[in-house]
Amino acid sequence: MDAQLLSKASAAFCTIGAMIAALLIVEPARAAEAEQSLDVVFVSGQRRREDVQDVPIAIKSLSGAELSARQVRTLEDLNGLIPGFVTTNTVSYGAAPLSIRGVGGANGGGNFFNDEPVAVYIDGVYISRLSVSTADLIDIDSIEVLRGPQGTLYGRNSTAGAVLISTGRPTDETEGALRVGGSSIGDYRVSGFLSGAVSDALSARASFGYSNRDGYGRNIVNGEKVGGGEDISARLSLRYRPRDSIRIDLIGDYQNRKANPALL
Repeated sequence: MDAQLLSKASAAFCTIGAMIAALLIVEPARAAEAEQSLDVVFVSGQRRREDVQDVPIAIKSLSGAELSARQVRTLEDLNGLIPGFVTTNTVSYGAAPLSIRGVGGANGGGNFFNDEPVAVYIDGVYISRLSVSTADLIDIDSIEVLRGPQGTLYGRNSTAGAVLISTGRPTDETEGALRVGGSSIGDYRVSGFLSGAVSDALSARASFGYSNRDGYGRNIVNGEKVGGGEDISARLSLRYRPRDSIRIDLIGDYQNRKANPALL
């Protein structure tokens, strides 16, 4: 009797041991499979292309697809999407000082003609005025927000942080897009791009955008609408590759803004 019980107990322990061993084999395989399926996010916050996990900076990156899905039209629309990033706009269509971790410019456009503590770069070019915060963003590839002082790589005007905007680059394959939007309060916009190869060594990308806001109130003195404006934007990017080891990029931007901001 005792021998039978001992035999049954041994068999049970052997079965449990085999099940545990099988689970230990399966779980690492599942973990490896999950690890391989993770997307790698590349950023250029340190002036070179790196995996975001290897960058020792508080950084948040949004791709062009994410910006489109979240309806990000201007830098103002990043409010609530980037931890610690805030824009304060009390002059409507005019200017919106940027703030990172509570450090930012004067509210209400008081810093309009001075450099801001949040440095904004578009394709590596420093933009020194507040008007960029409310300007339409067209054909954007990615936006990176670096939190904290970035003076080593981005100059003295980045004591609060830096915003790096990268636009779409010319492609060898022909591609394009057209987007149209509007609202019931007289706000409508259209934007698009076309990219492709011009020759074996030259490719080009043309982008455009137009938006019009009717305004939401009237000036009681002259009867004109306030809080409205019109934006016209265009960009032409050329990429020349005479050989594999040489690449020359030329980018030209144009923007015309008309605004009737509300001061209160």
